[in-house]
Amino acid sequence: MSECRTAHALVASARSRAKSRRPGKPIAGNRLNYTMTAHESLTQVRRTLLDLHKALIERARASYEQGHGAVSPAEMLQLLIRDSTFSWLHPISELIVRVDELISNANDRRRPTPSRPAMTPDQVSAEAHILLIETRELLTVGDAPGGFRQQYDALLRSDPAIVLMHRAVISALPPTDHKTH
Repeated sequence: MSECRTAHALVASARSRAKSRRPGKPIAGNRLNYTMTAHESLTQVRRTLLDLHKALIERARASYEQGHGAVSPAEMLQLLIRDSTFSWLHPISELIVRVDELISNANDRRRPTPSRPAMTPDQVSAEAHILLIETRELLTVGDAPGGFRQQYDALLRSDPAIVLMHRAVISALPPTDHKTH
């Protein structure tokens, strides 16, 4: 029961962060009809994706510890990186790394080098758009190596907290551009 309350708190927190804005900047859906840029959307999605990722790791760790005993944080990190039991988490972990890299590049935290020049705003926007699409696909219909789809779907069927965090990520994503006829 406390997991469900925790999930509700996480979702409420994610929604609150999604609605927060910088001073003077209108939010999506207001009367000014402001639309967030892909980069801004990606930053919003990242927050909810991190919450989901953490919960998935916690569930996988609990399952692992039932059969193998408790593991330290350092051991857990090594298991996440090297153990095939946790390889299903790699697609979402790698997606988060790519999101973080793009946000860092867009915020000029990385010094440009000859081999990696600074990204233009159009490049940032295009890459952010691609990552938003990949996030939606991974969490809804996509298949990824390591059995992500099977493990993730099993948790969606069995864990209401994961369902709520999944919905928070999907809600943070911008609407799709698909047009129906």
